Amino acid sequence: MPAAWTGLNLQPKADSLLISSIDWESPAWKAGIRSGAVLPKVNDLPATLAAMKASRPDETLKLLVY
Repeated sequence: MPAAWTGLNLQPKADSLLISSIDWESPAWKAGIRSGAVLPKVNDLPATLAAMKASRPDETLKLLVY
């Protein structure tokens, strides 16, 4: 099953993910998330690319964004 499409383009950091860009009109864009923000947690767990890829299309993600 493919991962959920958030519209986030991410780069791994030491203890978080950097949001390098956002797809226009994506769920992330509509939620007000913008490039340059940091994503330290996904569903109350440390944010990793693996965690984002493991998300399902029918899943709601809880993102902590700075």
